[in-house]
Amino acid sequence: MKFEKLTNTKIKIIISQEDLKLNNLSIDNILSNSISSQKLLNNIILNAEKELDFKADNSDLLVETVILDNSECIFTISKLLDNPISDNRKNNLLVYEFNSFDDFIKLCHFLQNFSFLCLNDISKSFSLILYNNTYFLKLIEFKNFFVSTEFIKTFFSEFGKDVSKCSVIGGKLSEYGKTIFSQNAILNCLNSFK
Repeated sequence: MKFEKLTNTKIKIIISQEDLKLNNLSIDNILSNSISSQKLLNNIILNAEKELDFKADNSDLLVETVILDNSECIFTISKLLDNPISDNRKNNLLVYEFNSFDDFIKLCHFLQNFSFLCLNDISKSFSLILYNNTYFLKLIEFKNFFVSTEFIKTFFSEFGKDVSKCSVIGGKLSEYGKTIFSQNAILNCLNSFK
């Protein structure tokens, strides 16, 4: 394991394939909510305290994970001092635009390949709306997903375009859009279009 202190509240840890084998983990289950992956995360935080003098101090932690070529796993761990996530969730909008319904279906089929995403939980929070001959996947409620929303966005961006920053999109979809699935959009799509 390689440790790097990015700031006083943020660290980066690079875990090799060898490190994973020593901890009886694989790339496939590193992101799951298993006991072994939780144990690894606890060990990482304890080692970071020793190596970098990074103290969690019972703070809320944001853990971001990136997997490189199935050979390395990079954890970025940030201490959330004033819990900005809960403040941002009140005003946050997440909307993805898809060029075609087929692109949305492709996303849904792609997501089902990753068991660690807990698709049953994530899907409940999304609706699918048709507006102006374009399909939009809209987050209807922020939940505490096991994986970060930023991580989810990386998957969505492969198939659609993030239009969340468009100030009028939420209102237009609510007022003029036709709701295809009011909730559970991803699983409903998978069940309807196998």
